[in-house]
Amino acid sequence: MQRAERRQAEHVARKDAGQLFDERHQRVPPVEDVRLQVIRWVLASAGWPSIFYVNVPLGIVALVLTQRYLPADLRKPNADRASFDVVSTLLALTLAAHALAMTIGRGRFGLLNVVLLAAALVGVALAVAIGTGRNMRLIGHDVRV
Repeated sequence: MQRAERRQAEHVARKDAGQLFDERHQRVPPVEDVRLQVIRWVLASAGWPSIFYVNVPLGIVALVLTQRYLPADLRKPNADRASFDVVSTLLALTLAAHALAMTIGRGRFGLLNVVLLAAALVGVALAVAIGTGRNMRLIGHDVRV
């Protein structure tokens, strides 16, 4: 089974390399050829998930460049800041509890499902109680809950 998969991968790799010829069937520059060989070697030795490891050095470079070149965040101590949005956080946790209650248990409804559904109901009740009388800005309109 593994040998057949390897042959299939080599066939696909050869087909991809064949597409790199231009219309006159001239060879592509050697730099691209070497790059393809390196990619094939990485995929063959470490498997396809290794392709995502390229994001690690890119992320490190992005963090270093951000720290080096972006200015510091200078806020005045008495500046008006938005307060922590308790209602939205509570609604997000409520949605998570409801989603877990509906998906956990693989079709069986047990004690954990009941507890999560109860937590979701309590979350909705708390969000409505906290949000009652507050102006909540939704899509540019003031809405009273």
